[in-house]
Amino acid sequence: MIQLGVNYCAELVTLAQDPDINFQYVKVGDWLEQSIPYAMAQFPDKTLLYHCNSLIQHDSAGTQTLVTTMRHWQQRTGCPWLSAHLDQYTLEETRAYFHDGRPLPEYSEVAAFDLICSTVEAIKPHLAVPLLLENMPHWPTSDPDPATSSNFITRVLDETQCDLLLDLAHARISAENLGRDVYAYLEELPLEQVVEIHVSGPRYENGWWHDYHDTLQAEDYALLEWVLWRSAPRVVTMEYWKDIAQVRAQLLRLSQLTARADQWNTGNRPNCERNWAG
Repeated sequence: MIQLGVNYCAELVTLAQDPDINFQYVKVGDWLEQSIPYAMAQFPDKTLLYHCNSLIQHDSAGTQTLVTTMRHWQQRTGCPWLSAHLDQYTLEETRAYFHDGRPLPEYSEVAAFDLICSTVEAIKPHLAVPLLLENMPHWPTSDPDPATSSNFITRVLDETQCDLLLDLAHARISAENLGRDVYAYLEELPLEQVVEIHVSGPRYENGWWHDYHDTLQAEDYALLEWVLWRSAPRVVTMEYWKDIAQVRAQLLRLSQLTARADQWNTGNRPNCERNWAG
């Protein structure tokens, strides 16, 4: 049975009392560490999922600190898996790119692959639960990012023996910014290895697609339905928190969609073709 998750926000507690809303997971992460104890207290009957925005550290001390932090929060929350970005950049490097306009470091495909895989190999043995790797968006830059190609993602998952956290907004952004069809892009990924799916609405602005975590549109629901027909995730997590009324409306629609997908998994699958009409 596919369950629902939602990004933590303080107002989310009001929905936990709503008889029409049913979510089982609450997403937290390293950007919310001061709020995690509050989330644990507010949602004692929910499972928290801890996500790390970046695995890459350029020194062993940083890597050890990261391992200690991930282990700590996994033990505190009891989350069944941890997740992190499949990315060759540190969090500081991406923040400097977006906030200060500094260029991202350049990596060849070989260098990016070696860095990501070696980091996962250094961290994974110290974790008590599986580590999921999340596909990243191709940032709004003309420089090609090798780590966002479907072939690269598949190779990293195979090399590290990690499963996939499939972010559909990231996949759509990468496909669009690379000039590719998103369905063809997704078909090249190992969808059978998807454990969790992130959904939110990307937006087109100034010539590029951006990861704005906005409301889901018809094409986003259609893309999720297409993926659910081809995969068996445990959780679909909504990464939207900006307006609690919109959170509620989207959770209701996601609940209906995942319920249909559960019926497909019993053998009653529709002819779910590519459909951008929703």
